Amino acid sequence: MGKIFLAYSSALLISLQPAVWAAESPTLLRSQSAKAIDALLEQWSSAWQQQLLKPYLASYADTFTPEGGLTLAQWRTQREQRVLAGEFVQIRLRDVEIVAQQLDTAEVRFVQDYRSNLLRERNRKTLWLVREHGQWKIQRELAAPAP
Repeated sequence: MGKIFLAYSSALLISLQPAVWAAESPTLLRSQSAKAIDALLEQWSSAWQQQLLKPYLASYADTFTPEGGLTLAQWRTQREQRVLAGEFVQIRLRDVEIVAQQLDTAEVRFVQDYRSNLLRERNRKTLWLVREHGQWKIQRELAAPAP
């Protein structure tokens, strides 16, 4: 593998501080959930940047639903090809917002800047999270081109 760039950490942590919370819940619960969601986003993007497939896939729930009509097996094969394809991967998450949160579900939106030796793109991503075995996991994700 080539060089690894970890360009998101401080921006992600700063961006989560002013997160928007649509659901009313106690402040402590929101703070704990924000930290746990931050940890998931950091683990997910770090594994992706380091092209570590197993930890990357571990960020997804057992009940993950792929977009575009793919089966879970097809999606995993596609992700393996894409995660491991480039010589390097650089990911930056910004404008992170937790827009809805319940006890065991959350919705997170952000802009993702992706760069590798093969591709460069900016997407507006929405992740729907679920708490699985006490950990936040990605249950569904949707990406659209960002302006």
